[in-house]
Amino acid sequence: MSVVETAKSITSMVGDEHQEKLSKTFLGSLLGQSIALVGMLASYAAALFVLFKLFRDNMADLQKDLGPGLFWPILGAPLAVILLFVFVPMAFRAMRERRLKRIAISNEVRHPGRFRLYPYQDTDQEDFSRPDGADVSATTWLSGSDQAILYFFGASGTGKSSMLEASVLPRLRDEGHICLTLRIDRDPAAQLRDAIAETPFALPQPPHDYLTLQDMLQAVSDARVSAGEKPMIIVIDQFEEFLILNSDADRVPLLDLFEWLDATDPPGVRLLLTMRSDYRELLFKLNLPSYQSGKGAFELAPFTRREAEAFLGAGGQVLSPEGYRTLFAGLDRIEDTPGLYRPITLNMVGLVLERMGRRVQGSPDRLVQRYLRDCLASGQSRDFSKLVIGNMITSSGTKVPRNVAEIVTRTGLTEWQVKATLHEFEGEGLVRSLDPERSLWEVSHDFIARQMGLILGRLRARWFRRAAPYVLATVTALWVGALGFFLGYWPLMQESGALRQLRAAGFVRTEDAAGLDGFTANKPIGNGDLELLGRLAPQIRDPIDKLILQDQVAITDLTPISHLPIRALDLFGDAGIRDLAPLSAMPLETLSLARMSGITDLGPLAGLGKLEDLDLSHLGGEVDLRPLAGLSIRRLNLSHVDGVNDLRPIANLPLEALDLSNADGIDSLAALRRMPLTELNLSNVDRVTSLEPLRGLSIVRLDLSLADGISDLDPLRDLNRLEWLSLARASRITDLSPLRGLPLKHLDLTGLRQIADIDVLRASRDLRSLCLTDMSSVTSLDPLRWLPDLSLLDLSFNDGVSDLSPLSDTPLQRINLSNAGRIGDLSPLKRIDGLLVCGATPQQLETLFGDNPDVAVELKARCSVDMYRACD
Repeated sequence: MSVVETAKSITSMVGDEHQEKLSKTFLGSLLGQSIALVGMLASYAAALFVLFKLFRDNMADLQKDLGPGLFWPILGAPLAVILLFVFVPMAFRAMRERRLKRIAISNEVRHPGRFRLYPYQDTDQEDFSRPDGADVSATTWLSGSDQAILYFFGASGTGKSSMLEASVLPRLRDEGHICLTLRIDRDPAAQLRDAIAETPFALPQPPHDYLTLQDMLQAVSDARVSAGEKPMIIVIDQFEEFLILNSDADRVPLLDLFEWLDATDPPGVRLLLTMRSDYRELLFKLNLPSYQSGKGAFELAPFTRREAEAFLGAGGQVLSPEGYRTLFAGLDRIEDTPGLYRPITLNMVGLVLERMGRRVQGSPDRLVQRYLRDCLASGQSRDFSKLVIGNMITSSGTKVPRNVAEIVTRTGLTEWQVKATLHEFEGEGLVRSLDPERSLWEVSHDFIARQMGLILGRLRARWFRRAAPYVLATVTALWVGALGFFLGYWPLMQESGALRQLRAAGFVRTEDAAGLDGFTANKPIGNGDLELLGRLAPQIRDPIDKLILQDQVAITDLTPISHLPIRALDLFGDAGIRDLAPLSAMPLETLSLARMSGITDLGPLAGLGKLEDLDLSHLGGEVDLRPLAGLSIRRLNLSHVDGVNDLRPIANLPLEALDLSNADGIDSLAALRRMPLTELNLSNVDRVTSLEPLRGLSIVRLDLSLADGISDLDPLRDLNRLEWLSLARASRITDLSPLRGLPLKHLDLTGLRQIADIDVLRASRDLRSLCLTDMSSVTSLDPLRWLPDLSLLDLSFNDGVSDLSPLSDTPLQRINLSNAGRIGDLSPLKRIDGLLVCGATPQQLETLFGDNPDVAVELKARCSVDMYRACD
């Protein structure tokens, strides 16, 4: 049978009522910790299994690299920690319980010294003294009073009970008084009746059961008066408990007695009610007999500073003047009234000073709390202190007597555990026994009860015990994290070393806007460096998506990198490469072969099924495009490729962007008829004379600048998606009417001096930027007044326009007037808010802003940033 099964079988043999008690014993703790240990070991074994299952190869590599001497201790570290957290507390607790058993068996009583936390008794009369002489004053007052009900007030801890028991009542007994002291608990009337009946010489004969309390007290009074004896004094100690704890039904008999005493005032009986001053108002609330200060009531005050010093000095704790100043400055922060000090506080300080060797260490206002906390949390009985002491304090923070059997029942602890705890705290002055058999115990003082009640609410187990329940999760998490670090450490080291070597070779790691990770050669490299990249790339966690090898003329062979999963490759200007065959195995999506003069065969590109963007610009010699026919290229750059004269091989490509600028071999656009083109660049293509193949296409951006072969724009009428158009310096274009109604947003008419009428632009309601640079034939801007979105206008080098008034209601944001010599008056532009005027002369600006030279400087600075040309 396993340990867990054995533990469960033992606990199942006892009822629920006793399982809690069992858990508080050493055996119960041992069983519980055994179950926890087995659970921890099972979790540890499970973690090992998972690690070896998921990281078998990594674990093997790690063992080989670290060696058995380091590898196995790393694996066994959690086991050592688990055993430490289980067996070390177990051993210490067993040691403490052995010591406590010796204390319980010895039943040794530690007699208090000068400083004590529980009240003095009548047997301590010779040891008791008060430096303020209040006990003598109280004796005189009590002996001479003729009132039946008397009140004895004092703040908690001022020594009321001690002074009465050890000084006042013994003096009164010596004078002939019979003195009875009791503390009311559950049935006040019954308690008082029993106490009077059991007091020797109080009654002339045993009382009959039918006698009421009033009858008994009347009999006591009559007997004392007839015998010429002094009155019997009945002291009800801690009377505030009667006021706050008893129910209304329990109070009635005693309240009737008080009323009878106040009314009849029997001369042979005095009832003295001792209570804390802060409960004085409850006397009036319950309509108790009133009193006259000095006659029917006595107020016990705390010590003054001089009296407090004398009290400490009488116990042998004499401090230096600086020590007294520090001490009393701290006590002033915890006492209700600065300058007055209760004996209970001074007794506590005295005990602490005895431990500290007459030196005040730390904050004095924390001495009491620190002493109590140390007693509760650091003693041999700290495993049981919270349970035992907690059951000896009421919810109101007052002490309540408990016998050992009752504490055992309420806490579930064993009898020896309760006794040992009480004996230990008795030695610290925190509790006291109330009977010769040492079976009835109470906290030594209400002040101590209140303080310990507060501390118990905040008392936490030591960090070792608090951490124990979380040890499995903590150790497992830390261990898995540490082992995970080791498992990942070597690959990281390899990657770090690989990156370091690549940096030395000239490769810089980069990431573009599309999120592609890769390398850029920032200095001349050769085939050897490329071989280094191919060899080290598998040691780098992130795949090489992009590689930029621009102008690397020393590279002649791409084979070393043919196995890499490169998606974007830039070989711009790599004139030494002749063979593209190594590229056929790459998952290329973007490829630049621009200015690679050694390339004559594009055949290896036929297998690049994922290729979408291809740059062949500036390739020399004859270029055969047939290998591209079956690809899915969407963007193709044939700029400055004179060796291409036939576009039919690419007629079926799904091209969206095509750049044919300066491609002097192209004379026909017929192959473009079925392409889904959105961008087309025909800049400086002189041999193309017809745009008819473009009719009906979905072109959005079209560049016909310097296209001197184009004279007819009629095919553009059907380009109903055209937004960007450049006709800059296309010298043969004379008619702009085909542009009417097109959704143009940008139009560049730079250098079209042959165009004088721009009335066609009235219908271009979407136009936002317009370039009329060097158009001297245009003299009127009136068609522009109808453009609601026009924001950029370039009139630089325009000698025809002189009147800007048509622009006054347009939403212009920037206008370029560089070398627009005929425009002298800019005042029509005043109505346009936030307009940026670039290139204007000071004379022109004066018509707009007045004589303000700072405006010209500011505009020049802003134009240098925002550019002069509106159509770039």
